[in-house]
Amino acid sequence: MHMFKVMIVDDEIYVVALIRKMISWEKYQMQVEATANDGVTALELVRKINPDLVVVDIRMPGYDGVSFMDKVREFNRNVRFIVISGHKQFDYARGALRNNVEDYLLKPISKEELEKAIKHAQEKLIASREKNTKLKEMQSALDNSKKQLRRLFIESVLNGEMPQLPKKVEEINKRFSTEFREGIFQMVAISFDTSIDYGGLEQEGLPGMTFAEEIRSRMELLCYDLLKIEKQMFSIFLINYAKEQEENVIECLKQQAMNGMLQGKKFDNLLFRICVAKEVKDIKEIEVSIHSMHRLLLARTTLPEGEIIEEKNIHEEGMISDKILNHNVEQFEQALVLLDIEEISRCIKESFSRAYYDIKKDALLYYKVFNKLVEKIYTHFQNMGIINESAMEFQTRFEEYYINVAKSSDYAQTLIERVAELLKENRLTDSREVPAVRIAKRYIREHYKEDISLPMLADLANVSAVYLSRLFKKNEGINFLDYLNQYRIEVAKKMLLDIHFNINEVAELSGFKNAKYFSKIFKKIVGITPSEYRRRHFGKEDE
Repeated sequence: MHMFKVMIVDDEIYVVALIRKMISWEKYQMQVEATANDGVTALELVRKINPDLVVVDIRMPGYDGVSFMDKVREFNRNVRFIVISGHKQFDYARGALRNNVEDYLLKPISKEELEKAIKHAQEKLIASREKNTKLKEMQSALDNSKKQLRRLFIESVLNGEMPQLPKKVEEINKRFSTEFREGIFQMVAISFDTSIDYGGLEQEGLPGMTFAEEIRSRMELLCYDLLKIEKQMFSIFLINYAKEQEENVIECLKQQAMNGMLQGKKFDNLLFRICVAKEVKDIKEIEVSIHSMHRLLLARTTLPEGEIIEEKNIHEEGMISDKILNHNVEQFEQALVLLDIEEISRCIKESFSRAYYDIKKDALLYYKVFNKLVEKIYTHFQNMGIINESAMEFQTRFEEYYINVAKSSDYAQTLIERVAELLKENRLTDSREVPAVRIAKRYIREHYKEDISLPMLADLANVSAVYLSRLFKKNEGINFLDYLNQYRIEVAKKMLLDIHFNINEVAELSGFKNAKYFSKIFKKIVGITPSEYRRRHFGKEDE
């Protein structure tokens, strides 16, 4: 049970003792926390213990009762008073009324009158507490609602949903409880890069959360408004500030970048990086800043510690990634065909090793190499029929893997692990059937009525026609053309059992150019002509 705190102030010690003993304070949910015999000491105690009720004498040394209450009201409007006095002067009573006292009692104090005053004060205190509780609950609900609205806004912005948002700053402020003004809008991202699994920035007390909150507290002093959201190991800010504050904002972030480097040295495998994206002058153009932030995050691991990462740090040089990949593209494609994870790993590592020597020319080179390797992987496995995602969905998923890597030296291993997972998920690690053959067989099943050639299937499987021919012979025991003819004949045999189709129709619908060639191949494989096959079948059916 919550107990109300009481303080008794009277220059006569025996009066203090009498009041203290006269009342069963617990009965009224109260307890006497302190007593005083002069106004100065009493004022210090009020500041210290913050009482709910003060029983005070109107005349005492230091400050008299009225002056004491006036002083208290300067810093605390919630304290309630019961005034006691040995005088009936109206001036004292008027001073007491000015401070909204609960009661004005004359000495000698009777127990009955004091209890009545205490009970009255208790009722007021309980009512006030209930009111304050409801107000706090309402304020808390309002604050939570505002937080949710502000979070909804920044999530909508990051998800590219700006067209659905109001166009004017005033409308955005009204709908999302933001406080934007005309000035600069800018995205800032803090990466908490570590090889240790801390479970994300959301956990309070972690170095990343502490660092992000420190930046937030400093930046709020410089900004009109600041929105913050955590995404895995990133803390992302949308800041809005006056043009005149631009130098101060950048200087603050530079200092924090240096602090981040010093803090990171206290922990193993930990780096803080601050990416400061392009600024825009209108919230409607924030996509430009978001795109810039994304580029900076992709390049961050290649840039020096202790400095903020800006667009001016991102140097690019075209075609380097193509040269790197072209060096071993045939080996990589063949390794994918053969599902040779060791050779796949070697090719990936070699590509990133070559990129290492040109990374100063292009800060995004690792990402470009990663991206091109992922394109090859998608094309191959999509042709095999084991990927249902679109190219964009697949690329986005692998980009997420890339952006969450803490060190540039881990990009190759991350991609290798993901390819290994892809093989394992689709039970391809122990498969005896070569993927190129599987692709060719699937195409034959789906397109047997059409013209099909070995070069066509080889191009589809990303291998040479000669190589595919050898794979077919090795895996199926027969060459490609024999397999194709056998499949078509199996289809034709089923159709011959349907009397609605004549021989010519069966030949055409099973993929043969004419009935004569169809009959020749049918007899070669089955041992009898199509007509004989149909007669024998229906003869058996009649028996």
